[in-house]
Amino acid sequence: MKMSKKIIIFIIATLTTICIFEMILRIAGDIYLKQLYVHTEGKRNPGKTNIICLGESSTAGLDVAWEDSYPSQLKTLLKKEYPGKTIDVIVPPHVGQNTSQVVNRIEQYIELYSPRLIILMIGYNNEWSLAESHIGEFLQPDSLQTQKIMALCSLNNLRLFKMLRYLYLSFIVKEESNYMEGLKGTYYIWGGPELVRWPPKKWIYSFADTHRDAFIKLWRYDVQEIISAARKHNINILLMTYHINPTYLSGQEFIAMAHKNNIPLIRNDKTFQTLIDNRTIQSYLLRDNWHPNKYGYALIAENALQVIRDKKLLDE
Repeated sequence: MKMSKKIIIFIIATLTTICIFEMILRIAGDIYLKQLYVHTEGKRNPGKTNIICLGESSTAGLDVAWEDSYPSQLKTLLKKEYPGKTIDVIVPPHVGQNTSQVVNRIEQYIELYSPRLIILMIGYNNEWSLAESHIGEFLQPDSLQTQKIMALCSLNNLRLFKMLRYLYLSFIVKEESNYMEGLKGTYYIWGGPELVRWPPKKWIYSFADTHRDAFIKLWRYDVQEIISAARKHNINILLMTYHINPTYLSGQEFIAMAHKNNIPLIRNDKTFQTLIDNRTIQSYLLRDNWHPNKYGYALIAENALQVIRDKKLLDE
């Protein structure tokens, strides 16, 4: 009995210590990251009409100049359309996130940038980027691989796990420098997102293919969480399809989400399907045959401008 009591006391003490360390890391990390983002992004003038664009590399404008990305081109168009407003179009400093990572930071983005409008073109990375993913909530633990993914996704939400993992990769595994620099760049141990390595391992896509329904449910859940957070703060939402949608995510999913929440939807996929049909698509894409070039981003920006204007999404 005495031994059992000691074991129970040891377990309770260990769990209490872990919880205390986790709380300290969370509080310290949140304070540090908030100050860091304000410093690097600049304090947002409350008099500005701020728009947040949430997405991945196709939102940040991978491999094109910033002024050619769709958020930058949209900002230029909006300034001409609304000369009386001081408009800023913001892409938060985390390119390459999955939808769950965005959900985990949406309140932070809202607090930092006080947006009038949030534009969502999001979900493409979900199948291969599992860091902090909520996918475990939609999986059945029917295999060792699934159980492992569920456990890792849960652990990745703990700051203590992130710190220990970072130390393990740095000093024991001695992980490749580019990946470690990426973790440093996003302030991973303080709560910043892990930007998963590209290209992913083959088994990740195979797993996604065999669990497609779970990834669709994940997208629905995460996007709904983002919309609900925006609604709570009286922020308008504009949902956009991709120019070329992911294989797991059809245009019908975007339509259903927009209808459910009574929010406007932009069908960029229809715009680009016309280009595919008339065989001019290559003039609007980079050499990887997926990311838009400046002309492709111009089409996306023009689509966004039209809906913002017609739906009066920037009106007070």
